[in-house]
Amino acid sequence: MTVDSPLRRAHQEWIGNVRPEGLLVSVPALELAQASVDRNPMAIHRAFLDLLPRDRRGDPIPRLPGFAQFAESVLGWPMDFYGAPPESLHTFLETYREDLRPTAALLDLDGDVLIVVDETRADFDAPPKVEARGWNASPYARLERLLRETGHPVGVLASREAIRLIYAPKGESSAYATFKISEMASVQGRILLGALHMLLGRERLYNGRPYERLHGILRKSREFQNDVSTKLARQVLEALYALLRGFQEANDYVHGALLKETLARNPNEVYGGLLTVLMRLVFLLYAEDRGLMPAA
Repeated sequence: MTVDSPLRRAHQEWIGNVRPEGLLVSVPALELAQASVDRNPMAIHRAFLDLLPRDRRGDPIPRLPGFAQFAESVLGWPMDFYGAPPESLHTFLETYREDLRPTAALLDLDGDVLIVVDETRADFDAPPKVEARGWNASPYARLERLLRETGHPVGVLASREAIRLIYAPKGESSAYATFKISEMASVQGRILLGALHMLLGRERLYNGRPYERLHGILRKSREFQNDVSTKLARQVLEALYALLRGFQEANDYVHGALLKETLARNPNEVYGGLLTVLMRLVFLLYAEDRGLMPAA
């Protein structure tokens, strides 16, 4: 039985608010890395607000002037390791006759590269409204392709309105989490800023053991998920065989009358039907555990 610790609840809270697409980070990997979210990061929040432009009354306007400023002032990135990407960090799309290149790159402690694209368009998932030469794809699709092709699976897509952390390892499904500037600028959104700082802050990139740093957390999250999937598959098979034995015993008890017609018509129907029932039960139990089922 998993202990529902305050640390676990804090991770579940920010993950629930951000709602990542795909498997980006898992709570067990974050716990293993001893990563914690500062729920009230006053200094970080103040540094973040100081970056934002002001309206006539002096109130902050939630629009990021540039990611480099955010990386230095809020995340604490060492700017000696951040800047123009090396010439090798690109991929040429022969089909579209287009060269994909990042805006900047950060070299971390393990020699891995974190690719950054500072995008002017607000919508990461929409292609340009005006037909462009080359590959007419969304900013997210372009960066995802660049990450896969270069073999450096971690990237950041930034605009004035949002920051998106992307994980796209070659041969695996991609995942991302989007942190909106307007939400992080609010008092209620401090936990989101704290979560982003926990993942992308200087300490997470340069301190601790490999599994405690960002690339390690992302890799471990996939490993934990694979372990869970393997265990679940084994448990489903065990339950399936138990059900099959129960049906066989019931059928033997009535001298074959229970399944006679079904076995004569389609012997695989019994196996397929029981497997369908089990998978539906797994789905319902998962939804219930996540509070997605109605209370009454």
